[in-house]
Amino acid sequence: MTTKLDTELETYAQHKEELLGRARERFVLIKGSTVVGVFDSPADALQKGYEEYGNEPFLVKQVLDVDLPQNFTSFEVALQG
Repeated sequence: MTTKLDTELETYAQHKEELLGRARERFVLIKGSTVVGVFDSPADALQKGYEEYGNEPFLVKQVLDVDLPQNFTSFEVALQG
């Protein structure tokens, strides 16, 4: 099953070791195959993502050694509901 964020998750996996070295426990913003930036808080990363991409899918993920599953409701889902 594919999701809207498959490309972003693949990009994170490709850059994970480098991100662990420079941004451990911080938050990364990824759009498509581009690591847009690293932020100190998820709110800062989300704000940048919404400013740049609006309601298009983008990934904000904390850079951790072990990934923890998380679920969020997007504005897209809220608007459709």
